[in-house]
Amino acid sequence: MKNENTVKVEAEIKDGTANVSEITNKTIEKVVNNKDAESKVDTITIDLSGAKQEVTGVTLSKESVKILAETTAQKDNGIDTATIELSKATVELDHKALETLAEQAKGTQIQLVVEDKDRKELNSAQQATLDQHQVATTFEAYFTSDGQRIHDFKGGKAVVSIDFTPEAGKDTSYYHMVYVAESGEMTRYKTKYENRKLMFTTTHFSDYAVIYDTGEKNETEKPKEEEEKDDSSDTDGKVTMDTSYSRLCLRIPTSTKKTNVLKWTKQTGADGYVIYGNHCNTGKKKYKMVQRVVIKDGSTTTWIDKNLDGGTYYKYYIKAYKLVNGKKVWLAKSKVVHSTTTGGKYGNAKTVKVNKTDLSLTKGQTFTIKAEQVIKDKPIDEHQNIKFESSNTKVASVSSKGVIKAKKKGTCYIYVYAQNGMYKRIKVTVK
Repeated sequence: MKNENTVKVEAEIKDGTANVSEITNKTIEKVVNNKDAESKVDTITIDLSGAKQEVTGVTLSKESVKILAETTAQKDNGIDTATIELSKATVELDHKALETLAEQAKGTQIQLVVEDKDRKELNSAQQATLDQHQVATTFEAYFTSDGQRIHDFKGGKAVVSIDFTPEAGKDTSYYHMVYVAESGEMTRYKTKYENRKLMFTTTHFSDYAVIYDTGEKNETEKPKEEEEKDDSSDTDGKVTMDTSYSRLCLRIPTSTKKTNVLKWTKQTGADGYVIYGNHCNTGKKKYKMVQRVVIKDGSTTTWIDKNLDGGTYYKYYIKAYKLVNGKKVWLAKSKVVHSTTTGGKYGNAKTVKVNKTDLSLTKGQTFTIKAEQVIKDKPIDEHQNIKFESSNTKVASVSSKGVIKAKKKGTCYIYVYAQNGMYKRIKVTVK
């Protein structure tokens, strides 16, 4: 979560490495002074995750690292760690690790790198060890200064998070981070999967791998039945609640290379919302909907899904709830919507165009809606056709092809919505 503790820095990015401007005591004072005394946030963040190009490394001056070390060592400012957010990885360092980096640095600059590593680059002993396991990915993390790598934090700790998409059908409880020494010896870390990231804590940097081992579970917390339960349903028939599009009107009006902005209609009486999502299915890969966030504020009508892959389709739905005796009672569930982040060859609908927005019909009369998704800038890879829905089928119904049929006197609305939820509403008056 981005917050007041984010250090605003300028960075020149070249070949995946961000050269960060000097961090001074004045910069730190501004951050600490802005910190809410009631805030649970206890880290200073250098955020490079939103850069227009992928960032796998960051260079800080030795003096900047010293200042971060001094700040996190103080006991009265509420700041315990410094966090560096790259495009696909996050590293959180405690004061001892920062002090060690500053002490061991031979040059005036210190560089952090977290990047994928081809298994072929590992030595024969390392490869032989990994051949005995199901390996999902390999990567390396290291600090370097004046050409010399800094591996050992001398008692300091780093919490490392990497973006990770589990293979279809795999249980996230069985993924493990391991350190593979040059001798081939493998050390398994306590690993946690959360919010599409794998996390572990280490006291040194080196070569790592993610393995899948059903013989031992990792530290991923099993969710509570009511609040944290995965919901893999993509269909509305599996829940007994209001599932009409018009109830929640979930839509994604804005997307960037790293984010999707979700918006929905505020629900009267709701105490909060639960949002589910995942990658869209691609070819043989199937992705189940999983819980993304619990929003404990019924007045909230927007949420931003961050740190996404560029040029990639995602799917979502939302459920509104109220609390009864401390338990959730579901009020409504939205339709599933699909949206792509920017940076690829496909885009999203910016609106829906219809041939009529106000209709007057007599009982038995029909009218065919002509509708199309209006693209923003790039063609849409259609995951589903334009959908039609009546707010009152007793007054007027609408077919999957957009044919309205007037049934009895009254007024209703026909919702016409694109795959990313953008919609037009047609008022129908039956005389």
